[in-house]
Amino acid sequence: MVSQMMKYLGIAAAFLSVWLVLPWDYVLVAYAPVIVVILIGIYAVLSVLYGVATFNDCEYAKVSLQKEIQEAKADLSLKRIIDSN
Repeated sequence: MVSQMMKYLGIAAAFLSVWLVLPWDYVLVAYAPVIVVILIGIYAVLSVLYGVATFNDCEYAKVSLQKEIQEAKADLSLKRIIDSN
C-alpha cells in the first residue's frame, strides 16, 4: 500500500517534469510553482475558516462535560484534595 506522501510526491514529480519542459519565455511559467504554493495556502486558510464557521454547537456534550466536572469536583472534595467553595 502506497502512503499518501508517496502519492503526493508522484503527483508533484509529474507536475515538476511538465513544468521543466515548458518554454521559459513567459513569466507565468517561471513563477508557476510559487503561484501554486500561494493558491494552496489560500485554499488551506479558506477551508479552516469554513470549518470554523460551520462548526456544530454540541449542547448535549457541553451539559455532559459540565456534569462530569461537577462530579469530579465532588469526588475531589470528599477525598479532601480540593476545598469545596
